[in-house]
Amino acid sequence: MSLTVSKINDALSLEKAFYIREQVFVKEQNVVAEEEYDEFETIATHFIVQDAEQGVGTARWRFTNSGIKLERFAVLKTYRSHGVGSMLVKAVLEDVLSNPSNKIKRYICMVKLLR
Repeated sequence: MSLTVSKINDALSLEKAFYIREQVFVKEQNVVAEEEYDEFETIATHFIVQDAEQGVGTARWRFTNSGIKLERFAVLKTYRSHGVGSMLVKAVLEDVLSNPSNKIKRYICMVKLLR
């Protein structure tokens, strides 16, 4: 198993992320597909964990009126307990904290994390 995490910058990777979310949220957790995908897909920053070329985990973050929201964390069932979720949390937080436009909102995020 060779797991890598990266920010999504292409349509194929985003398609893989949506497939993961469909498997986890729509099929496993019975979330209505129309509720899973929203108007924030194009403005959120998405991440994917891959094992070779297969997408196995995904997450996204975005700005909201009350700060930064980390959301849509999903890992395929066969890859749970392999550190995929931890990889995603670390990558997302590093990206949020390294984004220069987040200077004020970064403080809000860190305060919420510390509570």
